[in-house]
Amino acid sequence: MYLYFFEQAGLLLADEIDAKFMEMTELLKITPYAGVKARNNRDERYRKLVVPHFPFIMLYHYDEEIENIKTLRILHTARKITGLF
Repeated sequence: MYLYFFEQAGLLLADEIDAKFMEMTELLKITPYAGVKARNNRDERYRKLVVPHFPFIMLYHYDEEIENIKTLRILHTARKITGLF
C-alpha cells in the first residue's frame, strides 16, 4: 500500500498514511475494543476501526485469550464491499 501511495501521490502522503496506520495499530494494542463489531458477524472478535482523516477501514480480529490482534484487511471506503462490514 505504501508503494502505491508513494507512486501515485508522493512521499509525504505515503508517509502520512503509513504513520496513521501505525498509530491505529498502537491504539488497538492499548484498547483492542476501540473498533466496533463487524456487521453480519456474530463473533465479537471480528471488528472494524475507521481510520480518522483518511478513507480507510481496518478490519481486525482480537483474540482475548492470548491477547492477539491480527489486521485482516485495510479497505478503502469507496469500495462497495466496505458496506458489508
